[in-house]
Amino acid sequence: MGDINHLYLVVKGAYEDAELVQEGWQFGLRLMPSLNALDPIGAPPLAFTADSQTLTGDSTNWTSESNFLAEGGLTDLDPADYLTVVGEAIKVWFEATNSAISGAVIITDLSLYAIGADGRVVSLDVGPAKATAVPKAALDGANAGGLLPLQIAQVVSLRTNNS
Repeated sequence: MGDINHLYLVVKGAYEDAELVQEGWQFGLRLMPSLNALDPIGAPPLAFTADSQTLTGDSTNWTSESNFLAEGGLTDLDPADYLTVVGEAIKVWFEATNSAISGAVIITDLSLYAIGADGRVVSLDVGPAKATAVPKAALDGANAGGLLPLQIAQVVSLRTNNS
């Protein structure tokens, strides 16, 4: 068991181009698991705890599994089910022609991590608190145009002055 400060969703992928087959890409979103209004300056509330459980999820386009349940007292969050719902939304966005995502880009999996107050993945008796989802079929962008040059991204935390 461990307190959850926030959840970190990671979308991972690869490229279909032969020249880039060894390359991978990813981006992440920090999510606040809270049923209350959040303080925009202070630390997020510790409303959920991670408890070791084996969970699975299934939707039209995704299968998922998790080694933890986010327990919130009256309301629990099943990470495996959550990833299948999020996965469906990401699929709609990724395959939309107006998203301008190249057809040479594919999503390989989604990961959801429970992050503690120390900024690290919550450690459970079964390992790091993590859920994963994989698409049931190939999931690539809808834009038939060429692939733009690969980019390097800078990540900045506005609250900690770290980059």
